[in-house]
Amino acid sequence: TNAAGDDASGTNTSCDVTICSVNEHVASNACVPCDPGSINTAGDDASGMDTACDPDSDDDGLADAMDNCPVDPNPLQEDLDMDGAGDVCDPDQDGDGVENAADNCPLAANPGQLDTDMDGRGDACEAQLIPVLGSATTGLLIVILVAAGFVLLHRSRRIA
Repeated sequence: TNAAGDDASGTNTSCDVTICSVNEHVASNACVPCDPGSINTAGDDASGMDTACDPDSDDDGLADAMDNCPVDPNPLQEDLDMDGAGDVCDPDQDGDGVENAADNCPLAANPGQLDTDMDGRGDACEAQLIPVLGSATTGLLIVILVAAGFVLLHRSRRIA
């Protein structure tokens, strides 16, 4: 708006304030576009000091142009399904077509959402434990045998 005493022609005068738009910054009292891969919020006053665009809007140490999730911090750039969207901002981390919020196993692809024992945890998640333990019974048996061996070892040291 014009200050008191300016003409009402609607043309800019020295009293008009120019506010930069989103992804513009101030350079030599003018609003100029940010470089590709950089951002800036709206509101810089072009009559003020020069401002700069931010190449890393989420401050995770990676420039937006190289960041797989430029608005959410994720310095390790995890991308489970390797779709180019970082896990932090990927609505379907495992890439099975079921969004994380509705997925009964969000970190293992299971598009059919099979849950044989109907415990709310998808079979794909439960199957991940089997190669490690063999089965739940085998896993429990291993724990018991290790504990028993520990007890026997300590008893034999006391006796000797």
